[in-house]
Amino acid sequence: MVVVTGLDMVIEVAPDGAVLREWSVVGEDTWSRFSREVDYRKVPTTRPRRAHPIFAFLLGNDIWATRCNLKDAVCLTKPGKRIDIAGSYAHE
Repeated sequence: MVVVTGLDMVIEVAPDGAVLREWSVVGEDTWSRFSREVDYRKVPTTRPRRAHPIFAFLLGNDIWATRCNLKDAVCLTKPGKRIDIAGSYAHE
């Protein structure tokens, strides 16, 4: 799993580099906002980010991703499942 923070997505990559699956962490078609033709590694920024995914992980057999801006984790393989990770403390 590779988290692509700048594109708000997670991709599953085979050992040979082939992209097997891809998920938008905001539940939309990533390629409606970005172009497959652009090498975003060469773009200074893709801000503003809607979700800012940081980490992908397995919980059981499901793939999840944390979203910094939304202070949660979402299930990519079973959309609609969410874990709140904001906590109850106030930021100062």
